Formats: sequence, C-alpha cells, structure tokens
Amino acid sequence: MAIDLSGIKTAFKTILDAANDTAAAYDLSAGLTNRVQKVLKVNPAKIPVDATYYPYVSIYMDRKPIELDTIAKDQLVGRRMSDLQFQIIGAVWEINTADAFTDDADEQIEKLMENVEEVIRRNHRLNNTVLWTRPQETTYHTGLIPDEEAHLRIGVMTLIARIQY
Repeated sequence: MAIDLSGIKTAFKTILDAANDTAAAYDLSAGLTNRVQKVLKVNPAKIPVDATYYPYVSIYMDRKPIELDTIAKDQLVGRRMSDLQFQIIGAVWEINTADAFTDDADEQIEKLMENVEEVIRRNHRLNNTVLWTRPQETTYHTGLIPDEEAHLRIGVMTLIARIQY
C-alpha cells in the first residue's frame, strides 16, 4: 500500500491555514509583528526571496525510514511502520532593526516556531493522517540577502510523524 505523503502535508497545511486567524483556538500569528503570509508544502529552495512571502511556514519530506511491523507470508501482506521525518521551515524577514542591542528577527522567528509547535500539539494526528507526531528539535539559521539591509531568520523544525501501512 502506498503512503499518501502529499495528503499528510496537505493536512498540515490545512491545519495551519485554519490556525492563521485571530478567531482560531490558537492563532498561528499570535505575538508576531506581521501575520503569516503563506503556509506552503514545498521545499524552501523553491520559495522566492520576496518580502510578500514573509513570514511563511512550509513543510517538506526529509526521510522515510521503513520498519517491518508484522510477520507475514510475503512482502505484499506484511504491515509496515514508519516514523516519517518532515522538515518544517519558518522564515521571517525584518527590514529594519531598532538598535544594535535587540534583534527583532530572532524574537519573531522564535515566536513563529513556538506557535507552529503549539498548533501541531493541538492536532497531533494531523487530521487523522498519522498515528501521532512529535517535534524532535528546532534549529535557527540566518539567511543572507545580498545588497540588502534586511535580516532573514529561518527556523527548521524536525517533525516525526508515525504511520502504519
């Protein structure tokens, strides 16, 4: 049985799109200077460096380990288990910095990634497309934009999603 990886990413996008509203149970954009502009399901290499996209959140597949889950007479009827590894990218673009002692971009990306984690926590089965999810870690990076004064900060969350198929 083939796994609907696109369906899992679509469920993630649907959940975050619904949460990007002030009337949501938990607002994806809570505490941010600007509301999240895009929720995507593409590799960030395809996302243009364009101010109208920021802040954004995107999900893409990083790896799929496979584990045999049952003993069966052949490979066709045997069930498998997988802890899928997705990468969730959040990015913010701060054009101006107030002073040398504060970093608005750092504050914004940390808040955005915490908001993403909270939204996932509230729907950890991704609309019943997976058995469970578990954020494993979040790392933070600086993106360089040549000839710009802008400060681009990126958060990368590793999200483990268990499926049985």
